[in-house]
Amino acid sequence: MTLQLSLSLSLSLSQFVFLILCRVLVCYDFQSFVKISISDFFSSNYISCVVGCPIEGAIAPSKVAYVARELFDMGCFEISLGDTIGVGTPGTVIPMLEAVIDVVPLEKLVVHFHDTYGQALSNILASLQVQVICYLQGFSL
Repeated sequence: MTLQLSLSLSLSLSQFVFLILCRVLVCYDFQSFVKISISDFFSSNYISCVVGCPIEGAIAPSKVAYVARELFDMGCFEISLGDTIGVGTPGTVIPMLEAVIDVVPLEKLVVHFHDTYGQALSNILASLQVQVICYLQGFSL
């Protein structure tokens, strides 16, 4: 099962999803109530819109780091950071990754880049430069 959180309030609301903080608290309260780790339920923990949102625009690296840290503190064993709409560039990806690496162990991170504007390979290279080595991939012909 996958837990997916959008960092964009506007995108979440447009998709009829809980607010970011509410979702984190609901997961945390559920975990506390049943006395189990969230990682027992979710094999993949995906944060979308990590550098940009189609409605709100740029996403602050500190926002990504906050949500990633909350997931890590709840026991998530792997956190995927997704440039869901493909607007990331090395200039936005590196600061985001550095902020997350400051609060979550590097070995817990996975990245996923869409190639909407031809930047996916550049972003993978940027990720390698900050030592992220795990990637989700997909191909489109």
